[in-house]
Amino acid sequence: MQKINLQKVDASFVETNNIPLKEKLSRLAALLLSNSAYIDKDLHIHCDDEGLSIHTSSDDLRSKKTIEIPNDLMPRVDEYTFEIKNDMLLCSANNTQTNPLQKEIMCLMIDIYNLTSKISFHKASNIFYNLKADREFLELLLLPIQSKKIEKYVKYLDDEQYETLLIESFLGSREFNLEGDESSRYVLLPLLDYLNHKVLGSGFFLSQNSIYVQNAPTKESSELFVSYSYYDALETLLYYGFSDVASPLYFSLPMKIVLKNNIILEIQNAGFRKMENEYIPQTLAHLSEIIPLITKVNTTKVVISKLLIPNIQLPFALRKFLHLVLNELGIENKQETRLIFIKEIEKEMIFYNMAHYKKLEELLESMREDTKITPFAYKQLNTLIKHNLNHLNNYGKWFEE
Repeated sequence: MQKINLQKVDASFVETNNIPLKEKLSRLAALLLSNSAYIDKDLHIHCDDEGLSIHTSSDDLRSKKTIEIPNDLMPRVDEYTFEIKNDMLLCSANNTQTNPLQKEIMCLMIDIYNLTSKISFHKASNIFYNLKADREFLELLLLPIQSKKIEKYVKYLDDEQYETLLIESFLGSREFNLEGDESSRYVLLPLLDYLNHKVLGSGFFLSQNSIYVQNAPTKESSELFVSYSYYDALETLLYYGFSDVASPLYFSLPMKIVLKNNIILEIQNAGFRKMENEYIPQTLAHLSEIIPLITKVNTTKVVISKLLIPNIQLPFALRKFLHLVLNELGIENKQETRLIFIKEIEKEMIFYNMAHYKKLEELLESMREDTKITPFAYKQLNTLIKHNLNHLNNYGKWFEE
């Protein structure tokens, strides 16, 4: 596996005037490289007021492998105890059997978090922590989301376990589930952690013994990104502390729609369909990762696991999904007949979702004078609400044309 000559990389690999941070990041890269990790020779880490990011000096716009980290270099979260003191994250190994190499990597990662003031920023941006005194607003904000992780954070609020909430949500935004089920081990991703999110970008790839990324710069930017998952702006705010207004995705609130012929559509927000062993029509191939699970309960009721209201980047996605729903219901496959059903569903969805965000807008405005949330969190909430209302309004205009 290719190794980097660290003597050539050390001076330029990290772009920052913060000498301790530069030393820690260089040490982390050297430790990874000396233990079979791969880092593309053109990469460098940039640090500014917005945090760390990974860039390339290459002008090759073709996607290629840029970082690969062996699994045995990833510290396991459950092997450490964490605490916060003076806005600094501290950790200690739970037993003396902890892998020494993983322990050193964990210590370096914690030092880097602290040198970049990650806990202070997390306090200022975490929506749960900031809305602990505004529970009516928080409960309304969470209405679209069905998630065990979110339920856990709310439980910490109920029990006033604010430090645990901050630690769990901070680590929860960074940990990676190596084996894909809830009982498996969660790890932190050294170096990969500094890749920022772009929803329609390439994701993480898992080989038998490592995780790697394949990405490329754009004509506009040298920064490299990775897709954390198919999140809309609300989900990135709740899980990561920022509203991703660049995402073309918006997932509907859970709701029930009763059509004119008494057919019931129950829309959830529970997850996507697993398509590994199913035929995917060519018209849906580019949407394969976000196709909902459609369950026909009986001849007049269908349950839809998660339903996208797209923007202009994916203009016909919702209508394609609704055709799948109408197939399950046995609705006559005639364009005029189906368009009547589809427009009825679209109208109900848009009105219901817009009413939700207009209510949030009113509540946020009423909180302006006496809220205890930070200016950053307030700005993110305001951005989210306006973005989602604009997204829904634009779709409403489009389907009426």
